[in-house]
Amino acid sequence: FSPSFRCYSEIISAIFNTPHPDFSCVSFALRKLFPFLGIRAYYFHGNLSETLCAPLLEYANDLKFGHIWQGIRTEKQHIHQLIFDKQTVLLGEDDVVISAIDSFNYHRIMGGYDFDYQPICNIFYRTSVALSLPNRHEMLGLKNGIGHWLFTSPEYTSVTISHPEVTPDPRAVWKEICDLRNYNSAFMPTHQVRIFPRATICQDKANNAKRPCSCRIDFDNLFICGDWTMKNQPCCIETALASAKRLVQLL
Repeated sequence: FSPSFRCYSEIISAIFNTPHPDFSCVSFALRKLFPFLGIRAYYFHGNLSETLCAPLLEYANDLKFGHIWQGIRTEKQHIHQLIFDKQTVLLGEDDVVISAIDSFNYHRIMGGYDFDYQPICNIFYRTSVALSLPNRHEMLGLKNGIGHWLFTSPEYTSVTISHPEVTPDPRAVWKEICDLRNYNSAFMPTHQVRIFPRATICQDKANNAKRPCSCRIDFDNLFICGDWTMKNQPCCIETALASAKRLVQLL
């Protein structure tokens, strides 16, 4: 982001996955991201399982996979049963429930948070080796092209496209990568196009106003976390982690 604010609209559109984000979210991101504040952005190689999830497993007594949450049973403002497709979990008086599911499924089960959504498209190229980018960067923000973000790793090169209106052409995106590197590739590598139709809530003023202000909701033993639960902040991994930290501090 170092050149100037000349690319403001493109940067904001790519960060918030919408051309018209809520200003309160934008002001938060500007304070966090621009380099004259001495803060840098980082990203993970591979996925988050090994670096984030695996170290936490030692704190869990029991893990159950493939159980679909379907609903609850309550007495006044207290949840006493969690209903799954394979079993019903009975809760004790001192038990606490933490929901970390996405906003779409939370609304489907519990109601109360009916958002509009924006898609994100990722194109993954199996390059076998890490591509060399200008100034030896491993991550680049792109402008005046199809892609918005470019990431390299030892096995893959990936491009992220915020709020695509149509399915991007992977050949055209690969040509952009080659032009950026001043390299004429003889062929396009094996690739996969993934579109996530509900990647983030639409981070405009109307949808931001619907977001919860706290991890506390209507039930005394249910707490929620996730990027969508942090009103006035952008929907991203950092915000999801911040929401979990806020919840734990409250408990």
